[in-house]
Amino acid sequence: MGEDTYKKIFSKNLRRIMHERGKTQVDLIRDLGFNKSAVSTWVNGSRLPRMDKVQQMADYFGCLRSDLIESPSDLPAAEEDLSLSSEEKSILLSYRQADDGTRSAVRKLLDVPGESAADASAG
Repeated sequence: MGEDTYKKIFSKNLRRIMHERGKTQVDLIRDLGFNKSAVSTWVNGSRLPRMDKVQQMADYFGCLRSDLIESPSDLPAAEEDLSLSSEEKSILLSYRQADDGTRSAVRKLLDVPGESAADASAG
């Protein structure tokens, strides 16, 4: 894939996640201290941010870096195959945004084993 394709993918994902979280460009500028013109170029797809900025945004949005930089077709097959209701998507999003203690409590409640160190570092 060419760089222009990556720019389009990132821009589309960033706009979608911002919309889902109710965030604006002004929020990113204010909350993360990003440059106004840089944010504008990322949103309109004319430039790509450095990976450290992508990670800052992923942390801010409570998502994975891959949610910002990969096209949906690049997602693992298991995640693609899930047909989730809006309620299930909301629960999954809340889980992804939760702190480690909350995630642990949810896994315990559902009797689901936790991530191994290898699984955690892979994501």
